[in-house]
Amino acid sequence: MQKVLAFINISLKNVIAYRAEVWYWFVLNLIPLFVTAYLWLAVYKDSKTVAGYTLSMMVTYYLVIFFIQRLSSAPTFWLSSLIQQGGLSAFLLKPYGFIKYAFIQTVTNQLSSFILSLPLIALVMYLLRLYLMFPISFVYVLLFTIAVVISIFLSLIIGLLLGSIAFWATETGSLFYSYSTIVGFLGGGALPLDMFPSGVRTVLYYLPFQYLFNFPLQVYLGDLTFVQICGGLLLGFVWLVLFSVLLNIVWRRGLRVYGAYGG
Repeated sequence: MQKVLAFINISLKNVIAYRAEVWYWFVLNLIPLFVTAYLWLAVYKDSKTVAGYTLSMMVTYYLVIFFIQRLSSAPTFWLSSLIQQGGLSAFLLKPYGFIKYAFIQTVTNQLSSFILSLPLIALVMYLLRLYLMFPISFVYVLLFTIAVVISIFLSLIIGLLLGSIAFWATETGSLFYSYSTIVGFLGGGALPLDMFPSGVRTVLYYLPFQYLFNFPLQVYLGDLTFVQICGGLLLGFVWLVLFSVLLNIVWRRGLRVYGAYGG
């Protein structure tokens, strides 16, 4: 427990020391959000609904995705850089597991950044207040929170899995950027999955990527019944377990390769 508190303390100090940078990136990331919002304002001039979504639902959809992205992080580039430059060796000599450290550091950094950004978040919500929707009950707030937690940890685990590719490959940047684009699309980060053709939508609903964005938003907007939400949360948890097992296997094999080359 003392090690965990020490990790959190260090992460908090780092975030506070660079709070100007936190605000800079937050404001910079607002640009595509407002561009998207005003694009949909133009689309909805001639229609009240698009694929079953009202204007308020659509603006809320992208705003909540923006908040989820602020809480989530995939430490892919960080891990691959540590592996390729040999910096991982310093962590392996410490009396704690690297994966645990990566989890605590990433989650703490994102939560701290989110808290520091609360004044800006309040401003964004004020500017878009006419289009905001909120969960239909406190129960749905709790279910949405659980869905977001699954999203955060799934993003983190997949990010570490991708970063582990650097154990075997020297050029990974293009792969990581491609993954980010593709998963944003398949997970509902670019468009709600309801807008895809029915056959494609059915397939996407069984993939893990929808739990990054689309499923939490369905819970938030009240598009699912309580039974559907519970089933979705269970399946999301199963994906978490499967990816955790896969990460453990890949990590152990990667460390053997890393050690063999003098890492």
